[in-house]
Amino acid sequence: MAYGKTVGPTCGTSQQTEIDQGTRIPLASPVPGANAKSGGKERVLGTCELVLTRTTFSKKSTMGELSHRGCRLFYTLEDVEREKKIYGKTAIPLGTYDIKLARSPRFDRVLPLLLNVPNFTHVLIHNGSYAENTDGCILVGNTKGDDFLGGSRKAVDALMKFLQPYASASAGIRIRVQHGKGAQASDK
Repeated sequence: MAYGKTVGPTCGTSQQTEIDQGTRIPLASPVPGANAKSGGKERVLGTCELVLTRTTFSKKSTMGELSHRGCRLFYTLEDVEREKKIYGKTAIPLGTYDIKLARSPRFDRVLPLLLNVPNFTHVLIHNGSYAENTDGCILVGNTKGDDFLGGSRKAVDALMKFLQPYASASAGIRIRVQHGKGAQASDK
């Protein structure tokens, strides 16, 4: 797949940076290996904080957006929020969770694994299109519809490419799960 480059604002600043149109991830995101010979384009990583903002709640799913430094990276789909957990059919609680990249036997690949989620185990960020695919995990995609994500496999590949430098540098990765301002219920 060919990726085009466009110039866009750097998240949270007035500076400009190139944005990869295929992944919508800033190309100027820091990468490990800072040195004077690199022309200042590389720098040591700090902790990567992803933000999952839940925006739409239906009877079937919870839709949202995954962002980094205020820039949306992907759309998300989770199970329904519930006061009382139903195994495999409930979204994780709001909060901030550390992430490690770990091999999933189910998916036979390395994926982001959320750590220390109360009353949940093995919460991954992985591909899928419908709430039936979540089992309490977070799905990511490039497009969205009613209770649906599209382009999910490509989104997971792009997310892993984005997170790998942070994991390689032992910089730390975490995710904050929150409700968005103006979050809305859907009658579907």
